[in-house]
Amino acid sequence: MAQKVRISSSSLAERVIATFVASLADPHAPLHCARCIQACIVTLTQNTYGLENLAVLCASHQDVLKTCMNFLTAPRSSEEITRLKSSMSACHCDTSDPCVREMHTADVKSDEPSFATLVNMLIVTVHNAVQPALEAGNVHEVAQNAGIAAQEGRSVPWPATPKDLLPYGPESMIALGAMIDVSPHPIHLGLLGSIMDICLETTIPPFLASPVLSGHVVGIGRIPQIAWIAMTSFPERPSAYTPLDCLADIGRLTLVCQVLLALGNKSQLVQFSNQAEEQNGQGDGVDICSDMLKLLEEVAPAIKPSTPKVRADVARCTAVFANLGARLHLFLAHPFDHKEYHPHILRGSLQRAQQEGNPHAHGL
Repeated sequence: MAQKVRISSSSLAERVIATFVASLADPHAPLHCARCIQACIVTLTQNTYGLENLAVLCASHQDVLKTCMNFLTAPRSSEEITRLKSSMSACHCDTSDPCVREMHTADVKSDEPSFATLVNMLIVTVHNAVQPALEAGNVHEVAQNAGIAAQEGRSVPWPATPKDLLPYGPESMIALGAMIDVSPHPIHLGLLGSIMDICLETTIPPFLASPVLSGHVVGIGRIPQIAWIAMTSFPERPSAYTPLDCLADIGRLTLVCQVLLALGNKSQLVQFSNQAEEQNGQGDGVDICSDMLKLLEEVAPAIKPSTPKVRADVARCTAVFANLGARLHLFLAHPFDHKEYHPHILRGSLQRAQQEGNPHAHGL
């Protein structure tokens, strides 16, 4: 028997699901306001049964996740996004529907419901739903998954195919970048990296074609660095942000960088680094890699206890930033400045230059 979505609400879960799906059925013209839609997603995924519900939604109510992705990746101009923000901020809902009426009084887990908060909640929902497929590494084995699921009398959990994450094709990446641009947050890099890790090479050209994504890799990557500086500069101030949270945010940036490192060629990596500086103005690809390596050296000892998973995560992040930073340092012919760049990057760049007989090796 299929599991059911459980909610702490007088409305039936099926009514909330139906309201949410109907609200965003046309991603260019939502049926309800941001507050109503936000309340639907909170009711379904962030209440007492949130974690259980997410698995049920992936298995039995995939229309919810598909609706999220269709909304987040629908192609829109900047003018359309501005109009959407305005139209969804004002309530135009038909509250004669009991479920819609209840959603307007439900706890939406934020002081001020807004378009930006809604976008963030949709991204968080999809990010969390994608993680089991990403960790299992089996989203590409569509035929095999479908066959096994049929024998067991169940459907393939969402996302069943890479297309579920890019419903409008590779160009969905550019549209997702525009949504991330609404209110950048570290978990947005987690979703971006997860999609790139699952959909592979097809995501690199649209990632680079985006007018904002390269810049956000650096800009959002600075958020844990800034949070860490604030936390360590004023240790007497209570903070909900912990060293483990900081490592998790670094890990989200790492995932994007890991895919770029694995799949990007020289010209693509150089393009990414240059665009990051142009779009954000907070440094290029070498700078963010160097700064993350320095940050990891401070964060890792502060995590207590230091479990095998923590040590493995730190090692993975360190390897990615060291390798990507070294490649970019060499490709861009940056100076061997020991004050500017982390030793791992300079060492790796020098080794690569010497192996290739690159005259840049003599810049030391």
